[in-house]
Amino acid sequence: MAIRVKKNIPFDRTLSRSYWLWRANPALSVPTMLSSSIAVLSQSIYGIFGLALLVRLEGTNWMAEIAEDISGSHFDSLVNLIFSGAFLSILLEYMLPATAIAIVISALAGGFVFSAEYGANWQALGGSHVGFSEVMANFVKKWRQMAWTQFLSYFLTFLPLVAGLLALLVWKLAFADR
Repeated sequence: MAIRVKKNIPFDRTLSRSYWLWRANPALSVPTMLSSSIAVLSQSIYGIFGLALLVRLEGTNWMAEIAEDISGSHFDSLVNLIFSGAFLSILLEYMLPATAIAIVISALAGGFVFSAEYGANWQALGGSHVGFSEVMANFVKKWRQMAWTQFLSYFLTFLPLVAGLLALLVWKLAFADR
């Protein structure tokens, strides 16, 4: 059985080819611009939930307590407040849904964008000119596979963080009376 070895292409030639493909096909930049918009959308979701969390903390007078602890350099009191079970439960109450919504929206939108980018780049590498209409046609060709891959990537990225936060909350609530 013969093993096929891919020829190594130097990095500078790869960048040069990529540069000239983008120069010849300006429509290839559309998916890149849209992926940046998805990142802004995800950050906006976290911003909205973060503001709601701050309003909730202000309603419980914890914001004043946090500000007082910081201004008075009472960091031990601040740490005790932040790691209290009640504070962590409120934090998780807002941040877990924000993360879930951001992941779902980013995965779905990313599926469309990466599908367009993948298809358009393969067309450009094949030597054909890629216009805006070809990029738009590629949005729906492989969006399910790309969205699933994006979702799996987010799941593997955020699962340890969510599991760690939940374990911390359970541990704190279980041992709060001791």
